[in-house]
Amino acid sequence: MGSTFDFRLIITILVVVVICAAAGTILMAVGFARRGSRTRTGAMMGAVLGACIGLMVIGSIDIAANSSIDRITERMFGVASVGLGILLLLLLRLFGTRQHSTATDKTTKDFSQWNLPVAKASLSASNAPKKLSSKKIFLSYRREDSADATGRIYDHLAERYERTSIFKDVDSIPFGVDFRKHLRTVIETCEVVLVIIGDRWLMIPDGSGQRRLDDPADFVRIEVESALQRDIPIVPVLVNGATMPRPQDLPEAMQELAYRNGLPVRHDPDFHNDLERLVKSLEQN
Repeated sequence: MGSTFDFRLIITILVVVVICAAAGTILMAVGFARRGSRTRTGAMMGAVLGACIGLMVIGSIDIAANSSIDRITERMFGVASVGLGILLLLLLRLFGTRQHSTATDKTTKDFSQWNLPVAKASLSASNAPKKLSSKKIFLSYRREDSADATGRIYDHLAERYERTSIFKDVDSIPFGVDFRKHLRTVIETCEVVLVIIGDRWLMIPDGSGQRRLDDPADFVRIEVESALQRDIPIVPVLVNGATMPRPQDLPEAMQELAYRNGLPVRHDPDFHNDLERLVKSLEQN
């Protein structure tokens, strides 16, 4: 009694595995990027994890669909697919990248005992980053210039400080109030101002084509000038490859900003380390 092997099964398995691996790559890369971890590492682990899931799922379906004795070859192929998926999962457990907390690195442990990424909400409180002193921090930025980078910076700071102590967005300005007075009032309560400067921060125009910084009512200009008048710590945070503006490129009332010591925050894989340097600097001020 012979049996014929349907090679379409191999093609089906390969297609399912590739789709699952691609989905895992995208999801894990995005998840790692949001946590400031290495995107490439997340992509590689996602691809392996997706392939494992694809192999086990399609192998299980193959076993169930080929229960007759004359389909023993296809059934054994399904068993082999499940076994390979389990083997890859064990290899991922043994050799996958781990993220640990040390005395000098207060990062969250983002992996379970199986060394697989897990949601931070499922981590125990003892593994969460230690909240630092409730320092009042103001983030000054332009949405058109650095909204994404500012969002990641805010999320990182919110892990270390209370969210209520970080003022980020002009959307929190109450309706009907003079935004100039409100911004000055908020900055008067803050201990440090982070000026997020992207590669377009200096030259972004308004609706009439004029440079926004040249408008005395510009949000960013009001924020920076108010902080300079108070003479509180102001940290230029350079993102997206931006460089420090020169004094002559700034309105006269803002030129002191060019002499404040800034910090470049690079893309992954350096993003997390640069933010940790920023947090340490904030604690020293």
